[in-house]
Amino acid sequence: MGTKIKYLLLIAAAAFAFLTAPASPKNSSAVNAARAAHPEGSEGGIISGSARMAGSQDAAARINMATDPACLKIHPAPVMNEEVVTGANGALKNAIVYISDGLGSRSFDPPKEPAVFEQKGCAYSPRILGVQARQTFELINSDPTSHNIHPAPQNNREWNIFQPPGAY
Repeated sequence: MGTKIKYLLLIAAAAFAFLTAPASPKNSSAVNAARAAHPEGSEGGIISGSARMAGSQDAAARINMATDPACLKIHPAPVMNEEVVTGANGALKNAIVYISDGLGSRSFDPPKEPAVFEQKGCAYSPRILGVQARQTFELINSDPTSHNIHPAPQNNREWNIFQPPGAY
C-alpha cells in the first residue's frame, strides 16, 4: 500500500474500516446508529477506543520561552514540552491512529475544508494535526511575534518560511 494512504485523516479511513467492528456495551448505541445510517459497503461509520503508553515516561523538559520576549510575556510561568502527554492509566493525549493497510482498492477524496494549524500562545493549536494526502492546510500566526516554520517531513519536500504576526 502506498505511503500516501498512511496519511489518511483518521475519520475518513478509520470510520469505514471499523464500520463492521463488533460493538462494545460502552458504544453499542452509537455503532448501531452508524450501521443503520451506513449499510454494509457504504463509506461511513464510527470508531472508538483509546491509546495507552506502557512503561515509564521521562519527565517533560522545560521549553525556554526567554528567546522571544513576546512569548515570555505570554508565558511567565514555565512551559513544558508536550511531546508525550499521559493521563490516568497511561492514556495518551495528542495521538493519531491511522489505517496503513486493509482498504483494498478503496480511496477517499481529501476534505474540501483545509486543516488549520494555528500558532497561539507561542505553541501550535491543536498540538497535533492529521492531514489527508492532497488536503490543503492553513498555517495561522495569532501571536504578537513572528515565527519560523520549518517542517522536515519524511516523504515530502522540506521547507522553511518566516511568518509575521497575524499572517495566514
